[in-house]
Amino acid sequence: MTTGADALGLGGPGAVVASGDQTWINTVEARGQSGALASLPSDFGPWGGSIAFDNSSSTNWYFGLGTSGLASNQDDFFSVAEHEIGHVLGIGTSQSWLGQSNSLEWNGSYYQNYFDGPKAEAVYGGPVPLSGQTHWDNGTTSNWQLAIMDPNATFGDRRYFTPLDFAGLADIGWEMNNPSTIQFSQSNFILPDGSGNSLVTVTRTGGYAPVTVRYATSDATAKAGIDYSATSGKLAFAFGQTTATIAIPILDNSPPDGDRTFNITLSNSSGSTIVDGVSTVTIHAIPTVTATTLTASATSVTSGQPITFTAAVVARPPDATTPTGSVTFNDGSTTIGTAPLDANGVAMLTTTLSAGQHSIIAVYSGAGSRFSSSTSTVGSTSLVTTGRNAKKRSCGTALRLFPR
Repeated sequence: MTTGADALGLGGPGAVVASGDQTWINTVEARGQSGALASLPSDFGPWGGSIAFDNSSSTNWYFGLGTSGLASNQDDFFSVAEHEIGHVLGIGTSQSWLGQSNSLEWNGSYYQNYFDGPKAEAVYGGPVPLSGQTHWDNGTTSNWQLAIMDPNATFGDRRYFTPLDFAGLADIGWEMNNPSTIQFSQSNFILPDGSGNSLVTVTRTGGYAPVTVRYATSDATAKAGIDYSATSGKLAFAFGQTTATIAIPILDNSPPDGDRTFNITLSNSSGSTIVDGVSTVTIHAIPTVTATTLTASATSVTSGQPITFTAAVVARPPDATTPTGSVTFNDGSTTIGTAPLDANGVAMLTTTLSAGQHSIIAVYSGAGSRFSSSTSTVGSTSLVTTGRNAKKRSCGTALRLFPR
């Protein structure tokens, strides 16, 4: 690994000298990995290895465990050590690597070597460009991070093995058994009623090897076939994949009957540990839209005489159900009374008003997740009185009242 033209480290696998029967020698040299002895090696069994680091005054090393003290003019020892360990393990140095890194292709400017190991290709999205045959090409990233086996170090930067680096190790024969956990991204998902195929996300933390997990839905207050479609199956995480989604059809249950819930459960994971394997899905009912109109019992009244206001609340088609709840009657910003809706969706308020001009509106507060709120428009039934002569106009329910 280098910074500019300066080599920071040098690493590679060790070797062993043996004598005796050739079969025995081969087994010893390959450390029992039969794939390492194939004509096109698919495995690697190193006898240790060695790493050397630059100890000249030209290298300003940072040796801290954390990165809080890593300055912009320092080389991170941890990152360089990880890189050289990659070479000890066979990246760029083993026959199983070199056998998959001799694909020479035109990249638009020059012929370049590519690594065509299947696991690395799956992570990268195709053959991985190389610098020579021993490193990923300069600037290669995986999961938005510079790969550890990029040939160049960067001042002030710490790197780690990325999914691409681990995939390269798997392609040369290493078994990637680093532990991982699987869980839902949320303990409760809220999905709109009638939203069709809605996605529930499952995440994997740690580990890069392919794993699978079973999933299945079960009823709570929501019922399969009425509120949602029962769903079950196997969810697969490819090499290096960290998120996967489950599609659950949410049905259109009209008219709405409030929020309902069902459960989705993870089980029987292959290669990973399940954490919090049950999530609740809430189907959020979308209230039926309503409309409120307002009328007055008289076109002219005097102060102290009773007047009755009638508010009618209806559900918008296709819902033909009569709304329930109550209506509040306001005189400008002042509440003058509240009345419940009857079986026909009508609320009535009889009151007296003081002399002067009044603008009355009716406000329906809705009914939970069943019916939405609505307000009579200023002008739905608008009356203005002048003395005992009333003139109708469409701008609100306004009354002028005079003392007796």
